[in-house]
Amino acid sequence: RPGLVIYVVAPIDMTGGQAALSSEEHEAIAAAALRSGAAVVLSAPAPGSIAEIGPDFARQIGALRSIASFAESRFKLPGSAPGGVEGPLALLFNALDVVGSGQVAAKDVAEGLQGLGFPDDVEAAAAAVVPKGARALTREDFVATVGQAASRPD
Repeated sequence: RPGLVIYVVAPIDMTGGQAALSSEEHEAIAAAALRSGAAVVLSAPAPGSIAEIGPDFARQIGALRSIASFAESRFKLPGSAPGGVEGPLALLFNALDVVGSGQVAAKDVAEGLQGLGFPDDVEAAAAAVVPKGARALTREDFVATVGQAASRPD
């Protein structure tokens, strides 16, 4: 399905060695992309040329990657092709959605991850998955949010 793409291009010659975007600007673009399902394409001579990454955003991405890794370790089907975290994430979502409503709230994510033996901070993981102000996430949003973070370059 076609989707929105957000392009961020950093000039080749950055004077002063500063990033093209502040951490706040980068976080705003990333949050908009997650909400809309858009892909973000970054182009720069070096990763630090695009944006300064704030510590909160780095923790959020780390928590989302940890969820993706956990999903792959627990829900990857035997004999399935390497890569492609969407299938395991969808299966993890199904395990978290114990009432079968098609949506999970942050509380459901935290309790479900804990019950499944998630090795990291379940509260931080739940906060990373369910955006502030959102009541719950659908399966599609859950898979997109965690999948995009897992595929992000370092």
